[in-house]
Amino acid sequence: MAGEPVAFLLLGEKIKVPGSRRMKQISKAHSEFIKDARPFKRVLKYSLLIPLLLVTVLSIFASTWIGIKMANEITIPLELVKEGASIIAGGRFDINLEDRAEMR
Repeated sequence: MAGEPVAFLLLGEKIKVPGSRRMKQISKAHSEFIKDARPFKRVLKYSLLIPLLLVTVLSIFASTWIGIKMANEITIPLELVKEGASIIAGGRFDINLEDRAEMR
């Protein structure tokens, strides 16, 4: 293995890599874009945040309203049956419970 180079020593100016100048231009353009885009960042943030909050409030309102409607559809007939059962338990057998069920 005598005579084969083990390492190279480069002397002189910096080695210029093709495209390094273009990378500097891209980096400069990117930093200028970030600096120019700061005012629009807040506008974009709130333009996305406000509709999200409105949809959230609307869905909470709708689910609460549906829950109350469903609870009334279940509990009101049960209350009527409870009243009728207590009247029958009191000895009055001539009671007629109205049937409000919808036939589907």
